[in-house]
Amino acid sequence: MAANYSDQEQVDKIKDWLKANGPGIIAGVVLGLVAIGGWQWWQSRTQAQAETASRYYNSMLEAVSLGDVAQTRHIATVLTDEFDRSHYAVLAALLVARLDVEGRDYAAALTQLQWALEQTRDQALQSIIRLRLARVLLAEQQWDLAHAQLEQVSAPEFTAEREELRGDVYRAQNQPDQARQAYETALTASGDQRLRWKLHSLPDTP
Repeated sequence: MAANYSDQEQVDKIKDWLKANGPGIIAGVVLGLVAIGGWQWWQSRTQAQAETASRYYNSMLEAVSLGDVAQTRHIATVLTDEFDRSHYAVLAALLVARLDVEGRDYAAALTQLQWALEQTRDQALQSIIRLRLARVLLAEQQWDLAHAQLEQVSAPEFTAEREELRGDVYRAQNQPDQARQAYETALTASGDQRLRWKLHSLPDTP
């Protein structure tokens, strides 16, 4: 009888504990299930968006191959407006910027490149975008801003391209000594003999 009474006491204690804590436990379980379900839904949605963005981007490349500039720009706008967090949107902006440069609409190209730079967190891609920004700024004769972009390109694999472009900016500014130094650094980094022509074309300083 004592053992049975003790067992009954334990059962009663468990019942009392569940009455006091059961709702909280149930709520915690429900919240956990909701969180898991929400994460799965988010992953599924993200994957679906990436696949859709990929299809749009492939369609844009097809339009480029056909020389359909209007369709290219239209699809690029869809990507940058509706899939702005996608890697494909950044690539679309870079492609449109190239079209703008070819059309000598440098202001529009700068807008596209700046947007792309703000959207990506990929450091290598950021360096590529900054180099393109510097080229457009050089074309616009915004030399100080071009130098500012080049200063932020630090990855070793871009040394040659950065220094050649830096030399181009200095040359445009009629600063041959600085241009020579930049071209020599680029030549050392790349071994590109084309840079020798740039060096020889610089005027001698008195």
